[in-house]
Amino acid sequence: MKIGVDARPLSYDLTGIGVYVTHLLEALQEIDNQNYYFLVSNGPINLRLKNPRWMKIEGRTTMRLLSTLWMQIRAPLIAVEKKNQFILEPSSSPAAFIACPPKNGGYHS
Repeated sequence: MKIGVDARPLSYDLTGIGVYVTHLLEALQEIDNQNYYFLVSNGPINLRLKNPRWMKIEGRTTMRLLSTLWMQIRAPLIAVEKKNQFILEPSSSPAAFIACPPKNGGYHS
């Protein structure tokens, strides 16, 4: 399965959600060798990838104000391009247009 992850909390100084996402993704890298993960953010993603099935897709914007707009417009296009079957969105602003086909995948927040 191809899984898209909203990694925006890892593009800024870590807060509670950033710490949670870091630990979640580090644990998933250790235990999941079957799925492909695409970490998506509007800026640089501060996470070391150890699993060859994982990939970062980083934008060039570091302004928090533009972060939600970027996630609403660019992230769904990336999901379609990568044929993501599932989207993990651990923060509070899900994309308005989810590109996952309902029969084959899902959305989790």
